Amino acid sequence: ASNFSGPITADVTKDTFACSAAVATGTAVTTSTTFSEPAEVAVDSSSNLYVADSGNNRVVEITPSGAVTTLLSAGNGLSDPEGVAVDAAGAVYVADTDNNEILEYSGGTVTKLAPGFVFNQPAGVAVDSSGNVYVADTGSNAVQEISASGTVTPLGGSFAFNQPYGIAVDSSTGDVYVADTGSNQVVEISGGTVTVLPGTYSQPFGVAVDSAGDVYVANTDDAEIQMITPSGSVTTVAGSSATPTGSCSASPPVIQTPFGVTVNAGGDLYVADYTANQVCELTPGS
Repeated sequence: ASNFSGPITADVTKDTFACSAAVATGTAVTTSTTFSEPAEVAVDSSSNLYVADSGNNRVVEITPSGAVTTLLSAGNGLSDPEGVAVDAAGAVYVADTDNNEILEYSGGTVTKLAPGFVFNQPAGVAVDSSGNVYVADTGSNAVQEISASGTVTPLGGSFAFNQPYGIAVDSSTGDVYVADTGSNQVVEISGGTVTVLPGTYSQPFGVAVDSAGDVYVANTDDAEIQMITPSGSVTTVAGSSATPTGSCSASPPVIQTPFGVTVNAGGDLYVADYTANQVCELTPGS
């Protein structure tokens, strides 16, 4: 059943997240690394962060202490990877966008999922607790589910997606959330029913959901992160009306081009700031 009980008209308010540069400053993540067009982010239960660093054709893991490990790269054949997800067992899933593939990286082994299916510029990927993988198949204007057995099923019925990019799944409910970038909408797919969620967006690229059912949206062209509660209220939690600078250490943080967003168990947000070439950690402020 849907998490959302509130009205479709939005109550838009402002809130503030404090910003920490501990995860990334754009050129360093404690140890030295340089991002290039980081597109999506994912976080596991230990707060290890995974970044689809699309311009560098790689996926990296960043530990809470700041150690950086490249998991997959152009040497593995990656080309513009834009989506990343991680499951409870630590397997990492990658939307290898320009290769039109979905990959699973587990224990050092790379597996192509649904190899007989033709994806078209897949950008977003998510995974639930049962091992089902969800794909924002951007170029096909479709959302696909890859079952644990490898069967591919389109989701959303007759809903007309328009360049869906970001995707997230609430494992407790099975509800799937999609940033439908081309239509400037965020939608929920619940039990076969598609609901357009509250809020006014401009090219939203990223979406995430926390354990309370709050949905976070990377509202890209407005340079903001917004939160939608289950009751339907919409709050801007990061970004400002000031000229976007990509300064995640500003107060409040001034994000330049937020693409990917994810949230850990403690409520900390991680944002991939695409044109600022950085990943920000946003911790809840008062």
